[in-house]
Amino acid sequence: MKVLAMFALAAGAAFAAGDAAAGKTLYEKKCQGCHNTKKVDIAKLAAKSEADIKTALTAVSEGKVKGHPKAAMSAADMDNITAFLKSK
Repeated sequence: MKVLAMFALAAGAAFAAGDAAAGKTLYEKKCQGCHNTKKVDIAKLAAKSEADIKTALTAVSEGKVKGHPKAAMSAADMDNITAFLKSK
C-alpha cells in the first residue's frame, strides 16, 4: 500500500507543474497580442518541450529577447503558461 501511495504522489507531482486554465488567462493577457493564431501558430509553441518553453519564457521575462517587450512573470506564471500550451 505504501508503494502505491508513493507512486501516486510522484505521478501527481509530475503532472501538477501548472494550471492550464490560469495559463490561458495569462497567455491571453501577456502573449496573445503578438503570439496569436495569425502570427505564431500555437501548435508550434505547444510542440516544444516544457524545458524549451520555460527557457523562452524566462528570457522574455528577463528582457533578453531582442525585439520582444519585457514581460515580467513569476515561476508560477511560467508553469501555468507552459501547462496551457502543452494542453493544446
